[in-house]
Amino acid sequence: GSTEAYVTPGSLTPAISGGLKWKLLSQLLREGTRLAMGILLARLLTPEEWGVAGMALVVSALVQLIPELALGYALVQRATITERDRSTVFWLSLGLGVTVTVLGIALSSTIADFFGEPQVKELFWALSVGFTITSLATVPAALLTRDLAYRSLELPQIAGTLTGAVVAVALAVAGAGAWAIIGNALASVVAATVLLWIITPWRPRLVFSRRSARSL
Repeated sequence: GSTEAYVTPGSLTPAISGGLKWKLLSQLLREGTRLAMGILLARLLTPEEWGVAGMALVVSALVQLIPELALGYALVQRATITERDRSTVFWLSLGLGVTVTVLGIALSSTIADFFGEPQVKELFWALSVGFTITSLATVPAALLTRDLAYRSLELPQIAGTLTGAVVAVALAVAGAGAWAIIGNALASVVAATVLLWIITPWRPRLVFSRRSARSL
């Protein structure tokens, strides 16, 4: 496949400076949104509903510690990459995401039994779908990082946070209870991933290379 090298600006200072500004703006907007959402949800949800959602979220957070083989970072660090590298990483990451999703769904009953809370099963089932969605963002995010496209990296995160907040509050007002918090998590990753794919022109090909996978 074609070879893509680093995009090397004449000076990294403007890119790094711009990246820091976007990161700061993103963090301020995201944390401000989360704070406002938290205050609203605290008034709309009961402590029991928070607790049930928290049970599913804590297990989800532990599962997310499973590494994605660091292949996204490998794409960023390489001096040159080929289409074979990009597509191979995409399919590997997606395969891992789907595998973790299936395992999460299969173990949801056991997790609910562990906590002694039947509703956790459905909540964790829904959260497990997020593992596959997140895996779809690995390559687009890596390619934007290679290009030092910090604005394009942060905009999806901001959009995801805002979308998740709107969905969470809407569900809470509608009386969805713990699903408001789960809806926030899912809506955030879906919105951020969709926007990443809209921003990134690259699309995967039906290519998989064992040599590329081993090398990366």
